[in-house]
Amino acid sequence: MTAVVVLFIAFLLNFYTSRKLIEKASQVNHTTDVLNNLEFLMSYIKDGEAGVRGFLLLNDEAFLKPYHDSHANADSVIRALRQITSDDNIQQQRLDSIKKLINNTYAILAYDINTFKANNGVLPDSVRSKTYEGVTIMDSIRVLVKRMQGREQMIVQTPSRKIGSY
Repeated sequence: MTAVVVLFIAFLLNFYTSRKLIEKASQVNHTTDVLNNLEFLMSYIKDGEAGVRGFLLLNDEAFLKPYHDSHANADSVIRALRQITSDDNIQQQRLDSIKKLINNTYAILAYDINTFKANNGVLPDSVRSKTYEGVTIMDSIRVLVKRMQGREQMIVQTPSRKIGSY
């Protein structure tokens, strides 16, 4: 009888530990999804900026394809991140801020394109000053993305959430 009780207790401990390991693995996957999507987001924004720079340098509209594609891709990633982080109000607030900054970035890029075209391929000073504004906005996006990454890493590394603690 004692052996049965010991086996039952061992089974329960094994069951509990297995469930916790699965839970923690799910949290690690969640964090990985968020981190990957944040990297995609930054990459898409940089693609858009690079496309506009190429257009402004060479006056070749072919360079605008990455710009146009990147905006839709960035919006798609923001939607995915909203869904993935829907249980975290802090991350949702950061996404709200990032979305506003991205909209500002694309507004500046559109201004640069339209002004360049309206001036027959000449870069007026207003485009140059908007470029500096764009750099400041991109720096703010980077800061918020780093904070989101840090939060995700902190959550998964909390001792009660570490896989290694089981």
